[in-house]
Amino acid sequence: MLVRFFASLAGRLILAALLLAVLLFGISQCRSARNAAQQVRVGESQTEAMAESAADAIGSAGALHARDLQSDDLTRESSYEIRNAPGADAPVDPGVRGAGLDSLCRRAAYRGSEQCLQRSPPAAMAESRAGRAAP
Repeated sequence: MLVRFFASLAGRLILAALLLAVLLFGISQCRSARNAAQQVRVGESQTEAMAESAADAIGSAGALHARDLQSDDLTRESSYEIRNAPGADAPVDPGVRGAGLDSLCRRAAYRGSEQCLQRSPPAAMAESRAGRAAP
């Protein structure tokens, strides 16, 4: 009986429709699998890029910290050498001392120090700022 059904026109059409449905289902599953694989690759690439960015940021922060440490060491060494140089304990004329401090206070590294903040700006700087409006 089943053989007669598939031998008829209706049977053939139903069989063809079933084969077409199976074929379309297979194609859609292949596309879904391909899309999923592409999404995985994109996700892996993004993860790798984030890891590289994090490594770069850590390296930059580490290098900055190392430069800061070197600068601090240099400051300590310089201070030690100045304080222990021959004649370091000899009296210095107040004008010379003031000029030296004024020149140091113009540098960004010293500008915010307690000694520089307590000093009034040198005459040359005060004159150059006279024509400017206050910030």
